[in-house]
Amino acid sequence: MEDEALTLHALMMCSNPSYTLMRPDSLAIIEKVRQYRADTGHQVYFTLDAGPNVHLLYPGDLVVDVRKFIDDHLIEHCEGGFVQQDWVGEGPEEI
Repeated sequence: MEDEALTLHALMMCSNPSYTLMRPDSLAIIEKVRQYRADTGHQVYFTLDAGPNVHLLYPGDLVVDVRKFIDDHLIEHCEGGFVQQDWVGEGPEEI
């Protein structure tokens, strides 16, 4: 998943005309996520949208640890300190 996200961004950078969608803070977050994963062994992975936004994916049982990591180390790289919290739902519900 991480490789695919980076490959898609590399493709954009190699196109003509080229586009650079990632920003320095995107790369800083990626490096910190990699280091956090190496230091803790936690299964925390990143992907990127079609822009500078980094999305973290991790098991639900790590939510407390990962949110602390975000608050302590990543939020400084987020525009306006904004972090969008999300989670996997239970599936569709009939309304």
